[in-house]
Amino acid sequence: MKHRWWRSGLAVWLAALLLAPTYALPAAQVRFLGPREKEPGLTIPETDLNEEQKIIHLLNRIGFGPRPKDIERVKQMGIAAYIEQQLHPETIPDPEMGQRLAGFETLEMTPFELLATYPPPQILRVIEQRLAPQMGMDPEAAGVMFPELERYRTRQDPSASSGQ
Repeated sequence: MKHRWWRSGLAVWLAALLLAPTYALPAAQVRFLGPREKEPGLTIPETDLNEEQKIIHLLNRIGFGPRPKDIERVKQMGIAAYIEQQLHPETIPDPEMGQRLAGFETLEMTPFELLATYPPPQILRVIEQRLAPQMGMDPEAAGVMFPELERYRTRQDPSASSGQ
């Protein structure tokens, strides 16, 4: 009983939140940043820490702590530039990762191509159990007509494809 009240209260609260009117800002207060336009420069507050302590503090707060050579890299770049780079990871050059990912053809596929090449098992089961018998196909004909179905069968029972 207690849980039902809590759920219904949550549902009412979420509905009120979703249905509440939204207030638009006057056009003079809205500012959109263009693709090349950046936010105003980052200012680093002054503290009693020396530069290396600031960098270690930054690396502990912004990530999982300093790795070898991270402190030197941040010293060379500057703290503000490092933070900007972390906020915009697309600006970090990583040619090695591009080479590693080049072999994965699925990364370049559209969602439609992915679905056609790798259909979900539920669709393949429907083809195998319902559609093929309704069309009067034997299981082998369905596998020939739908190569994805044959790959699915092979993954499900590897001994079937080896003729054992």
